[in-house]
Amino acid sequence: MCDWVVAPYNADLSTEMSVKPSDRTIDVFVKRVRQSSKSAKKAVWLLEGGPGASSLALEQPMLKLKDLLKEDADVYTMDHRGTGRSHLLQCDAAQAFSTGSPGGANIDFREVPNCVKDILFQIDGQPSAFSITSAAKDMDLLIKTLNKDQEAYVYGASYGTYLTSRLMHLAPTAVKGYVLDGVWSESMGTFANFSSHRDQPGKYFASLCEKNEVCKSKYAYGLEQHGDLFKAWRSTYEKLDNAAQGQNTCADLFRGGPNFPPSTVLRFVFNMIANVGDTNVRHFIPAIFLMLERCQHNDVQALTALFPVKQGQTVAAWIEEASKSPPMPFDAVRQGSPLLMFLIKASEMWTYPSPSWTDEKKAIHSGIFGMELPSEYAWYCLLNGDMNDPSCSSLTAIGESQQPPVNFAGIKPVKFLYKRDEYYRKTAKVPDHASVMVMNGKLDFQTIHSWAEDEFAKLEGRKTFVEFDYGPHVVAVKPSTAGDSTNCGIRILASYVATGGDVDRVDKSCMKEMPAINFDVDAEIAQRVKEKFEANYRSLGGFGFSMPYDPAFVHPYFLHGAIDGQHRSKPGHAHH
Repeated sequence: MCDWVVAPYNADLSTEMSVKPSDRTIDVFVKRVRQSSKSAKKAVWLLEGGPGASSLALEQPMLKLKDLLKEDADVYTMDHRGTGRSHLLQCDAAQAFSTGSPGGANIDFREVPNCVKDILFQIDGQPSAFSITSAAKDMDLLIKTLNKDQEAYVYGASYGTYLTSRLMHLAPTAVKGYVLDGVWSESMGTFANFSSHRDQPGKYFASLCEKNEVCKSKYAYGLEQHGDLFKAWRSTYEKLDNAAQGQNTCADLFRGGPNFPPSTVLRFVFNMIANVGDTNVRHFIPAIFLMLERCQHNDVQALTALFPVKQGQTVAAWIEEASKSPPMPFDAVRQGSPLLMFLIKASEMWTYPSPSWTDEKKAIHSGIFGMELPSEYAWYCLLNGDMNDPSCSSLTAIGESQQPPVNFAGIKPVKFLYKRDEYYRKTAKVPDHASVMVMNGKLDFQTIHSWAEDEFAKLEGRKTFVEFDYGPHVVAVKPSTAGDSTNCGIRILASYVATGGDVDRVDKSCMKEMPAINFDVDAEIAQRVKEKFEANYRSLGGFGFSMPYDPAFVHPYFLHGAIDGQHRSKPGHAHH
């Protein structure tokens, strides 16, 4: 069942946020699944991340959870205000979401000031109406309205953990349990180093290979020389970057345009293709690094089978070719709202004062798994309304990297922020009548494990921490390894609800069933090489790794310029 619930526009926010009273309302989209026509004794809410993502990705987990809980609970989700089907923030008058605009169906930075003016007009100049606290007050209202005679449990995924924590600050009496999965630390989370911090789990990933007998014997190298495998991988980047054109076949295979050395292209590869955060492909990474380091004839054959380039084509050119597609209309449900996302990020999910893009870029280049995302800094620069802010060097970098170069210096930004309220940087206290379960994967490359550790340590009250040694981002709804069919994460979530949030009775026994990472990829690589050389015709992405085509997942402008030195990419944004 789907419906809309009417919520107050500014949700009675505190005077500290300088919000004018309003009699306007917002329609909040809600979806519910239940076993029968009767209300169950319990209600479970699943909250999506982003910020700015709709609830679409949670529809399958809703059904799984319903089946596990049987008659015990109704399962709900919602689109938080400003995204999807809940009063989407979009700039109608500026036409910035139309395929005929300069950025196609994605916003061009030159369109942002007009977009902001349009939205400020739409929302009566009250951006705080779309704050995290406003969304948390919507949740409070929904539970009071829809779950009057039920115990409520709230599960947040990724950014949804921040929203769930904010609801915990409000302490609604009907909520008996909170679940934080893929945790945004209330005291230390920031998008300002969201890319460079990926090297924390990256070092752990390398250590797993060192400790694994097969991985160490087959794919580890340079341990004695460099001290550990992570440092050896970093030395391979340096080796490839220092190779002159024609000197190293693997360096040439991954080299992009003049400003895109092999390591930059490989950082993109390990984020978006052979993604270190993706359980289906991450086990190839130690073997890929060994092949890059050796770069013998057989290694080059294997790499060109894994990354299905045409004869004489570089991986960078293949990425550009795979990323080209005709303009697609903006899809609010699948893509969410970039305006809401960056309003929230810039207002209370950043570092203040902002670091410079130059410093973040240095941090990314000192590691392995971070990827250049200057667009994050560019959005902060524009919404902060000050072109002299250190973050604004990102706009210069983006403009210079495009073909032809674009000068963004003439943009006159319009400030689009709301004031941080009394909950900012304060860890919630678990209400006396409730408990909390924290879940995180140690191979979470988005909300890193140390954030979950920090949040759990500072939460006061009844609590339990479920740590998955091989778990990726949002472990309750994803397998922990390739071939993991245990559904362990969502079984633990169901147990938490079934026990009434009793942290001492949650059944975590399925964790013993979970398989370890199988790093042995020799047979898979050999098969892909065989297929490649037996094929008379190969379409783009036909064998090996393929580019993700879902526009809600990846856009070509993640690489902020012409990676192969030819194609102009559009500026844009990243979903988290």
